Amino acid sequence: MVEREDDRMAVFAAGGREGTRVFVCGQPEDTRLFVTALPPGNERGVEVVSFSNDASTLEDDVEQHEATIVIVSPHARNYSDTIVARLARSARIVAVIGLVPPSGDYVKQVTLAGALDVLRTPVSQATVDALVANSSRWIREAGEQRQEAGWMAAIPGDVQKAVRAMGYRKGIWPSWSPKGGVGKTTLAANVAALLGVVAQIPTLLLDANMNGGHVDIHMGLEPKRRLLGLANLYQQRGRLTADDVRSFVSNYRGTALDILPGIVKVEQASNPALLTGQGAAFMEELLALAGNMYEFVIVDIGASPNVAIHRTVLANADGVLVVTTPDRCSVLDVRNVLDTLVELMGIDRARYALVVNKWSDDCGLKRKDITRVTKLAEAGLVPLERTGQMMFAVNNGEPFVLSHLGTKDAREQQVVEALAGVAQRVYPPLETIWRSRGKGVEVKKDGGILGALDSLFG
Repeated sequence: MVEREDDRMAVFAAGGREGTRVFVCGQPEDTRLFVTALPPGNERGVEVVSFSNDASTLEDDVEQHEATIVIVSPHARNYSDTIVARLARSARIVAVIGLVPPSGDYVKQVTLAGALDVLRTPVSQATVDALVANSSRWIREAGEQRQEAGWMAAIPGDVQKAVRAMGYRKGIWPSWSPKGGVGKTTLAANVAALLGVVAQIPTLLLDANMNGGHVDIHMGLEPKRRLLGLANLYQQRGRLTADDVRSFVSNYRGTALDILPGIVKVEQASNPALLTGQGAAFMEELLALAGNMYEFVIVDIGASPNVAIHRTVLANADGVLVVTTPDRCSVLDVRNVLDTLVELMGIDRARYALVVNKWSDDCGLKRKDITRVTKLAEAGLVPLERTGQMMFAVNNGEPFVLSHLGTKDAREQQVVEALAGVAQRVYPPLETIWRSRGKGVEVKKDGGILGALDSLFG
């Protein structure tokens, strides 16, 4: 009896394992048993359609074989977390499963990049059985993941083409204020996330705050290397290379965003490698390298321009996001310090753009008065976040714009849109990407996945 195609589709849509196509990418000793135990057409309903030990063509291989489960080992040749992240954000439902050794940090590595789950090496019959037993759940979870409000698909080709047609100026953009506690670090983290994660454009988030910006906490990192270590390397050798920078940055979950965390304690700012002329020379070198390596460098710096590191960042910036809150002390500090910088450093005030953070209509000040007093154009007005979710996002180690990308709360939506508006001042093509961002995937209530929409944008 010949099995009809619509019968197979009915079984698949009902959540069964029939037709589940698996692609395995790993070392030969790890792929061999999968291939022999689950050949195409086997009775278990889960079949390995192909395999490879080279991840450089993995995305094309998965697409051409129409695999719904991808098993990938970090030991595969040319593996990168970015490949896992792109597969996990594909519009077509794909469940990415890591194939990792029993020890080490590999589970954390692949799951942060986007893997749904892991299988362990060495591969045995029990591993194969676990693949078969969990395949339906993994596919269902991949579909449900695409329904989540904050899920972002990879930017589709037509949007990429439209963005490439637009002109923009890459550059170094510090988030700065002469007053503490106004949200400099929060703004830097969210703008960097919008550029490197949402817009998927190469971005470095640099923590050069000599008061301790704690960018790593905002981004949920546990870094092994930091800015001070790179500064010490520069002091020893008198130069830096792009490879030096790459060895010190931490990638954010396989995206286009890299992060260079800063000092942990304020007293580290007095280290000779960061002080006066030595610190200034180091920062000049770092910014020159980073400016060539990334489209954008978003820098969190501390309040005082008397600190050599801060002053050097301001002097080399292509644009500066000046953060103030709508209180007289903060507004007057911005005006007075900028007046001094114009007089002593000859800064170009036109490169400084004002972001009014924590705005409330009943704050007692008018927007026109803030711009008049500071003598700066308003680049953004971020409403006061009243739900407590901004603080929760910081404590949870995920930028607010990512954790609340698809929020239904109108108050939170206003904050997300305002932050996106600030990022659009830095990178105008983001507006096109923002309008086209993913709305989720429709998955049938019975748990089947054939109702998934291929188009995640628009």
